[in-house]
Amino acid sequence: MLTAKSKISYGVGIVLVLIVFWVIFGISMNSKLLDPENLFAVTLISERTYGEFWSESTYSHFVTYRPIIATIFKLEYDLLGFSPKVLNFTSLVLLAVLSCQIYDIVFRRSKNMLTAVIPALFFVTDWRLQENVDTFIGAQDTLAGIFGLWALWVLWFSQTKYKAGITFLLLLASFMSKEFGMAFALAVLVFALYEKPKQWKSIVMASFGAVAVFVAIRLVLGLIPLPGEYPSFMNRAKWSLINIASGFIFTFLPSFTGSDGELPLFNNINLPPTNHFQLNDSTIILFQVIPIVVLFLLGFSNKKERKLYLPLFFLIIGNSVLFFYKYAYRFHFIGIIGMYLIVGLGIDFLYNKLTRKLQLVEISTIFLILLAMILQQRGLYLHDYFRSYLEWNDPSQCTSDLGYSPAEIERCLTYRSLCIPTEEYYLREDFHGYYSATTPDTVRLVMQYYEIPAEYCTCLNPSPKCE
Repeated sequence: MLTAKSKISYGVGIVLVLIVFWVIFGISMNSKLLDPENLFAVTLISERTYGEFWSESTYSHFVTYRPIIATIFKLEYDLLGFSPKVLNFTSLVLLAVLSCQIYDIVFRRSKNMLTAVIPALFFVTDWRLQENVDTFIGAQDTLAGIFGLWALWVLWFSQTKYKAGITFLLLLASFMSKEFGMAFALAVLVFALYEKPKQWKSIVMASFGAVAVFVAIRLVLGLIPLPGEYPSFMNRAKWSLINIASGFIFTFLPSFTGSDGELPLFNNINLPPTNHFQLNDSTIILFQVIPIVVLFLLGFSNKKERKLYLPLFFLIIGNSVLFFYKYAYRFHFIGIIGMYLIVGLGIDFLYNKLTRKLQLVEISTIFLILLAMILQQRGLYLHDYFRSYLEWNDPSQCTSDLGYSPAEIERCLTYRSLCIPTEEYYLREDFHGYYSATTPDTVRLVMQYYEIPAEYCTCLNPSPKCE
């Protein structure tokens, strides 16, 4: 329980986390819904029913089952109409809630606002959160993290006698937000077997039961992907092992791998030059990666916190195992939640071992690192949201170098961003199936919202310059 004095400190920390969160991510509210995943998301919520979300594959172009986030966005669409800002704000709120959950857990153990704020801010400044803000579909990872972390919170801090039942429901909700939520089942299992609370057998059953129910639902609905759907991974055991190992290692070393797991160093962002504050790769390693790894290792030095860090460590392991069919940086999301929570335990452990003066040095140094990372993330998002949308298309088709006027460039960009889904020519370069899964009605809806003239994007008679 929090005392009256600690509640004030707790509240100040929450406000600080939310302020930094908005400084970094608030700019995303100015972005346009023109990338393929977001266009598909509009098709999903505008043309499908609630019943279809719960009885069929959530996506039409590959097998998956994530009905909760689809239902939330559909409900907003029905109540408020089509509004990208509402959908974007929902994604931001969910990520802000998860950031505050990380702060809350560390604060309840340390009773120190400063040491609890730091891991939450490290989490917020991790560049791998970008997709959770950029795309509405990315909100499914955030929701899986919220439910899963809530399940662990109930086990760690709640005094209810219904721990097992609540844990079962929260785990199932996490799985139905995204499959990677199943990593939380392993974390819950480890907690029950190591700590052995009064209801430990029921908690073990809740962990296994949630997985069994989720798998049964997908079996009944015919939503179990076949190995043939992932020929480049599932048919080759060595790639599965490489993916699992990479998933674990690169949870801690984000700057060493690209978005799809390529191994050459420092290929992770690949953005054009920017005038905004930007750290180079070696600086990121020196001032972010190394401190985080050191603080993570210190988190294991406090034996009193084993009931927290052991489940969290196995959360990272469980998340890494789920990389067996494919590597993608966005799959790290559940793992980095566990990592930053253990980092928080390491910060508090070190803080309590130091003298008063050295405590000030520790906190000041970490906050200077965080300030640099906040400016870095802010710069990336400013650059990302105000640059043109050429990254989704062929830059050679829409540049002033070819003598196009500004109006022609705008028309070309609009056509290539919105009309690609209806042009058979471009389906050969379909973006993971999202273009072909987007309908013409979605294109018209988005054009109408942004007041794009029909002649800019007829989808039937495109300008020869944009073919």
